[in-house]
Amino acid sequence: MDRHVLVCVDDDCDEKGRLIKHLKKAISAAGLRVSVTTTKVKCFGICKAGPIMVVYPEGTWYADVTTKVADRIVTEHLRDGRPVAECAFLRNPLCAGAAMAASA
Repeated sequence: MDRHVLVCVDDDCDEKGRLIKHLKKAISAAGLRVSVTTTKVKCFGICKAGPIMVVYPEGTWYADVTTKVADRIVTEHLRDGRPVAECAFLRNPLCAGAAMAASA
């Protein structure tokens, strides 16, 4: 696994799970199922900016994620390795030491 994507699925952010379903299909269509894992998160606590999506290990936080934005994240960030800067509001990368300790 190269990346882990956390997605808010609270009713206020992802009504009926549409965003997470769309994201999983886009990841599969891009051929990234082996290298990208998705996890549903009930709430990040910043609902005014939702839906929220976070990509690790880069720690890139995205706000107001629509299906169009999710498609860009899949293509530009997950596939090509370039975060979508205009949609990101925070970067909090995992440090190399923490990543290595977690994999041990």
